[in-house]
Amino acid sequence: MWLASISDLRSETMKVSLRVSDTGKGMTSEETEQVFNAYYQCTSNIGRDHGGTGLGLSIVDKMVSLMGGKISVDSTVGLGTKFTFSIPF
Repeated sequence: MWLASISDLRSETMKVSLRVSDTGKGMTSEETEQVFNAYYQCTSNIGRDHGGTGLGLSIVDKMVSLMGGKISVDSTVGLGTKFTFSIPF
């Protein structure tokens, strides 16, 4: 039988961040407040244009939260959108 022990172990945490941005049409503040809600789409015809269901960002939000992280969105109409998430390790 082997027994291993570690003494004087120091706990250090680092944070990994990722930002995704585009130069699309952007979103209003009302849209950014809802963008992480399941099935939400900014316009009613976007699903037909892009084939989405409105679940992607809701799933990402939940996964980041489960890993102890945070996700945010910053958008300007006519300039595009930035999504940033950070996860501690």
